[in-house]
Amino acid sequence: MAGPPRRSHPDDSQAFVQLCLLTQNPLKRHPRGTYKVAGEGAAKGEVYLDDGHTFLYRDKREFCLRSFRMLAAHLRCRAAGEVGNYQCGAAVRSVDILGLRAEPSAVRVHAAGGAEGVSVEFEYDPEQRKLSIGNLELAVDDDWDIQIC
Repeated sequence: MAGPPRRSHPDDSQAFVQLCLLTQNPLKRHPRGTYKVAGEGAAKGEVYLDDGHTFLYRDKREFCLRSFRMLAAHLRCRAAGEVGNYQCGAAVRSVDILGLRAEPSAVRVHAAGGAEGVSVEFEYDPEQRKLSIGNLELAVDDDWDIQIC
């Protein structure tokens, strides 16, 4: 006799994470990053930004190199290996995660140094197995986490 269907934790599926980044300069292209989350629930990728027209990235280390990593239902934004000193002004406006097997009960954003997270609204489409988190304003320059509960 079969038991009740198993409710999957959001991190035990194969998924794609897509970040929508917007810069303050309307003349710059808006970079997008898409990172594949493997079956183990881990993924990583980097975003590099600079002023786009000078050599200050080389001469004065004016660039922003950030690492995005998803592990165990946490998406983290941190400085990558080399830390530049460019304030890129880019923000993560939305995050889409495809392949989640079950709707999370909550999604929380934790800012750098903040012990308590803030609950954010999200939408879950069970047919596409897609989690959409919008209305975010997370600075790429800052450290933050998104926790999927």
